[in-house]
Amino acid sequence: MKRLLAIVVLMLVITCLAFGQQQTAPPPKPGPEVQRLGSLVGTWKTDTGEKVTYEWFDGGFSVVGHVENSGPEGKSTELRIITYDSDAKTYSQYRITSTGPGGTLTRGGTVNGNTRVWPLDGTECGESRKCRFKHR
Repeated sequence: MKRLLAIVVLMLVITCLAFGQQQTAPPPKPGPEVQRLGSLVGTWKTDTGEKVTYEWFDGGFSVVGHVENSGPEGKSTELRIITYDSDAKTYSQYRITSTGPGGTLTRGGTVNGNTRVWPLDGTECGESRKCRFKHR
């Protein structure tokens, strides 16, 4: 009887050790489209006079931009989050500003080397409806 009890206990210990050592999946790694956002990291000045500072968000899948605007309406600030939407195969940007409630989500931006082209509402960058950022 003691021998049977020892075997059962040993089996339980082995089973517990086997389940306790299961491998956890490594965290996902950003793909090349996401890594391309790295060219935005730093301080930028836009054609419209904005000063933007981008940094990686934790996890490395998005960049966060802190924007300072100065125009005819006065000074304002903005927070931007840019990420790659793998389902839509395009970049998405979410913006909130100090000048109004809510935020806007736009899609369709491109990143090409140190140039980011983003469709805007037409008032910020003239009739071209695109604003090019140049690294400062």
